Amino acid sequence: GDYLDADTVSAVEPLELDDAEPGLTLTTRELMTLRKNWSSDPRTKSVFDKLKQRCDRRLGNRLLVPKTGGSWPQLYRCPDTHVRLEMIDFHTHRSPATGKVFTGSPYDEAITTYRHKALGVQAFEMALLYHLTGDMRYAERAEQILMIYAHRYPNYELHDRFGTQRKDAGRAFSQTLEEAQWLVDLVRARDLLRGTGLIDTYEDHTLRTQLWEPAIAVIQRNNVGIYNIQCWHNTALFLAGTESGDYTTAFEATYGTTGLVEQLAQGIRADGIWNEGSIGYHFFAIRGMLPMIHAIERTGVQADYTAMKQMFLSAWDLVQPNFTLPLLNDGALESAELTLRDEYEQAYALFPNEPAIDDLLAAFGRGKSLSAVLWGSRDLPEEGWEDLESEHLADTGLGVLRTGPIESRTMALVDYGPHGGYHGHYDKLGLTLWMHGGLAIREAGSDGYGQSISEEYFRSTLAHSTVVVDGANQLESSGTPSYFDTSTGTTLSTTVTDAYPGVTMRRLVHVTEEGHAADMFEATGTGTHTFDYVLHGSGNPSINLTMTEGTTGFGGAYSYLRNVKSATTDDDIVVTFTHEGITSKVTIVGEPGTTVFLADSPGAPIGSTHPILIVRRTGTQAVFAAGFTEGTPTPGFDVDLDTAGWEPKLEVQRPGATDLRRLSFDQAPGI
Repeated sequence: GDYLDADTVSAVEPLELDDAEPGLTLTTRELMTLRKNWSSDPRTKSVFDKLKQRCDRRLGNRLLVPKTGGSWPQLYRCPDTHVRLEMIDFHTHRSPATGKVFTGSPYDEAITTYRHKALGVQAFEMALLYHLTGDMRYAERAEQILMIYAHRYPNYELHDRFGTQRKDAGRAFSQTLEEAQWLVDLVRARDLLRGTGLIDTYEDHTLRTQLWEPAIAVIQRNNVGIYNIQCWHNTALFLAGTESGDYTTAFEATYGTTGLVEQLAQGIRADGIWNEGSIGYHFFAIRGMLPMIHAIERTGVQADYTAMKQMFLSAWDLVQPNFTLPLLNDGALESAELTLRDEYEQAYALFPNEPAIDDLLAAFGRGKSLSAVLWGSRDLPEEGWEDLESEHLADTGLGVLRTGPIESRTMALVDYGPHGGYHGHYDKLGLTLWMHGGLAIREAGSDGYGQSISEEYFRSTLAHSTVVVDGANQLESSGTPSYFDTSTGTTLSTTVTDAYPGVTMRRLVHVTEEGHAADMFEATGTGTHTFDYVLHGSGNPSINLTMTEGTTGFGGAYSYLRNVKSATTDDDIVVTFTHEGITSKVTIVGEPGTTVFLADSPGAPIGSTHPILIVRRTGTQAVFAAGFTEGTPTPGFDVDLDTAGWEPKLEVQRPGATDLRRLSFDQAPGI
């Protein structure tokens, strides 16, 4: 029988898996179809040919399963430069930045982690390839891996990345997250071995009592609530629980207070973005839920996952001119071309009646990974994709201002929303700006977490294009929008009152129809403060001032800046950035007594640098105004600041326009 609908019953009815065929990963019918597609569909053929090559190469190698658990992979970095190391062999590791060679702990254990992960993937791929070829050698290798782990797993010591046994400790890994990801692959491998006759009753008992049940117990120690990691936990618990006959565990992973249904109900904001405010973790949560949803689809469990559809639609709303998604908070860079086609393939198969989901595939072509072929659709309708307009995601606190065709688009992104929890950055009113298709103003980015530079710099306020007060980080804070207007160009005005005690900050960003941009940032305090207007540029900078070697006068995040130069001026500041053949220019309206710094900032990926401009003013209030163009002379475009009245006005003169736009924080242009 199936689980009954959780809305009507809380008891658990056993979900019997057929011993003769797979029931959690793919059905026999689906596997037969995939086997036919191998010879008839070029995309499938390419993916499966590579799968077979990988598996054949592995069969030619001795099977080596580590006898101990692994460590945290973030430790596999050069201690001097923070760049990831390169493995020479299991016990020798080299820094690509310095050439130094490292041996021993914690580097060897980090490689052990990668080995465990690779073995989980190998078990799944071998079991899958058996179904596609009928060759028992692949099934036998998968069975070998499973049984070795069943005998070794109980002897792996419980450990975490700090050398203790906190609740997030694992056995094969140093954290339950990776334990869960690995377990998903192993259970899928076991599922695909149904009907082969390789695993007898005794071996099944061994797997249940020495692998599935102990691994379930490890993961259950660490319920982390509504959170990206719990999405992976739930999937592992559902699969392993169902496989081992522990239906209570599988039921809780689906309908419990932190199960799949509640992750979708509570973890997604009303505008469709994951509640951590990170696009990287938005898709990390999706990737954690997808294997469970595929299993639910094939077992007939009743669970509503339709909320995931909006996660795919809203993320696409944020796409940048180079078809990447913004680097917000911690998390990896997501790219429509390089990393996301596989997820959108699976999404289209799950939500075939939502045509906008396949826009990414229409723009970039089909996904070419194993998951895209296994759980995507073979064919898509031949249709184009709709271009994107300006968007305001008010619940997440993101304003996206767009103008112009995609190949030469100007796009401004303003982040004023909730902090985002553990992975949040202190970045309220941060600006990212693309000018005519090129990245002009950015943030420093992210390169994981757990490293000193990640905690001390990449999460800092200085690492973002916003205003820093007195050299300190903002508090965890959130802003409110005053208005989002698209009647004359596109304008977003937002306010934050809790980033610094006693300081109110307001930012207005305007993008014109011609693709120019203007910015007004006001910071007002109850006493005298140092206000640093920060812009992270791209490429090589040039400035209209004579700069000399200087110091910012602050420590903390400022200590990560290199080649600091400074100047003082009363006049307009003009900086030009040239990046990948595209030039952008920023003109900051002058004010007496302004100090300007130009330096090199750490960037992502780690080891890279980019220019950072800091414009400093001191007082109880500072108002910064700037205009942004594509870098070539732009007759007729000008930005000025009017502070004569009770409310500052940003004045924008457009080329060929007879009217002067006067923009204020409180009143939309069309009113």
